[in-house]
Amino acid sequence: MSALTTSPVPQQLSVLGRYLSRLGAADVERLQEVTRKICGVLRGEEVDLREEEETAAAAAHEGPTIGTGKALSTITAALYTADVTEADVWAPMLNHLAAASTIVPEPQTAEGLSDVLQAQKNGLQRGFVNTELLAATVDAASTLSPEDVAVQDLHTMVFVLSRVGVVEVETLYKLRHLWLSKMAELDLGAIVAILDLFGHAKVPDHELFLTASEVLQLSADNFTLPQCISLLRSCARCGEFHVRLFHCIFARIVTLLPTADVTVQACGAIMDSMAALRARDDRVLLAAAMKLNQLLEPEGTDDPDATRTLLDLQHVSFCLRALSKLGFVQPSTLHNLMATCRRCFSSNMLEINLDLASLLSHSLNRLGLYDPVVAWHLHSAVRRCMDHLDTLQDQTDARLVAALSACYNCTSAFPEEVEHHFQSTAVKIVKLILQRHRENGTEMKSRTKASLHTALLAIIPTDPSRVVLEAAELDPQAVVTSAVEESSSGLMKEVLQALKGLQDELAVQEEVHAAPFSIDLVLQGSVTAISS
Repeated sequence: MSALTTSPVPQQLSVLGRYLSRLGAADVERLQEVTRKICGVLRGEEVDLREEEETAAAAAHEGPTIGTGKALSTITAALYTADVTEADVWAPMLNHLAAASTIVPEPQTAEGLSDVLQAQKNGLQRGFVNTELLAATVDAASTLSPEDVAVQDLHTMVFVLSRVGVVEVETLYKLRHLWLSKMAELDLGAIVAILDLFGHAKVPDHELFLTASEVLQLSADNFTLPQCISLLRSCARCGEFHVRLFHCIFARIVTLLPTADVTVQACGAIMDSMAALRARDDRVLLAAAMKLNQLLEPEGTDDPDATRTLLDLQHVSFCLRALSKLGFVQPSTLHNLMATCRRCFSSNMLEINLDLASLLSHSLNRLGLYDPVVAWHLHSAVRRCMDHLDTLQDQTDARLVAALSACYNCTSAFPEEVEHHFQSTAVKIVKLILQRHRENGTEMKSRTKASLHTALLAIIPTDPSRVVLEAAELDPQAVVTSAVEESSSGLMKEVLQALKGLQDELAVQEEVHAAPFSIDLVLQGSVTAISS
């Protein structure tokens, strides 16, 4: 047995890598044999390397041999070409490459960087990554000048970072000087990916975005729809406003969207980004609205409800939120979005959390949309959350105030029992907010207090006899603010004071919401309202 057979694995891999670098690509059978030996070494098996040892020894006399990094990178290329996908091969392979790059690193060169990057790309395309190796590669690249780094290597670096999902600010800024210097030479996809990395990291960088914007405008006619959406999202996340770039993006969206194969989520992303950027373009909104109509209208199926899920509801919620912020009202689109919400609730027993319930309720109220089934389910979700206060510890005042929206989706045409249920839930939310501030010794923000006041005005009737008695426990001074119109402030105080008096007068009060809370109450009320 050769001495190399029992030598350390890195040494065996080094021999195999150097052997591969001298082996012609046309010798397919020999390549396959060497690849099998590589897999055996990586799995800890004993492998006969006598032929490879002899070739390596002969090569040493012929001239300088390739470095360890190059040898290991050659092996990863062979594994990728041979379509090796086993974890017990790739994981140790990348570990050895990481060790070679970090423990005894070779002097970093542009060629060495290229080899290591390609090795990681090969690993990623087979589903494997080594974070230590990636960190070492980024550190090595940060020491090189832009003139020493090939554009193709930057493309590979962007590919690797994007696939791994690197969002650490420090990591991105180590490579920033390379991207800025080479921006004009990078291809469209790489630039979009770089901005996407900064967008997910939420790192505002006006110089980088401005430089990218100027380069991107030259290729605007080649934007794909996913690239347009990605650019909008990146700008929105970083708060970057670039008018000329937006004009290019919007023009492409208007051209591509009508015939594109997209999802409700994509349409929502377009509109949500415009809302975040306050960059409304009615041509884009109309195109997105028409595409939503096409996507949401149930066609060609006997049971359209069966495909509606919680994910559908989330995507529809984002669309409604964006439309409410943009103030864009397209009746047919709003009708289809609302119908989809109803189908989602009607076809599934959806357990939605407070975040989604408050988001959807708030958006529907802003748009003036109403559906009894949707209103009942949203209110039920909020009631369920309020029954488990331990799950609400991390909820902000703003989120809880938004949840109040689910409590005034109840019209006056409904039975009084339903109205009482909605009032009771609203009072629970308000009491929770007040209690938290009292326990923490904090003051409620004036904006939150004004929102509370406004919500209660919409929920609490002006007739004290129609108000649930729990509301008598609310301190008028705590929920009434001068930030709201003075007349409404006085009205709210009068109602609450009258309610307190009513509570004091009644020693025994029959429960005003004795009837069980049921969807039948809501549907009955809606039928009554329609018939009247």
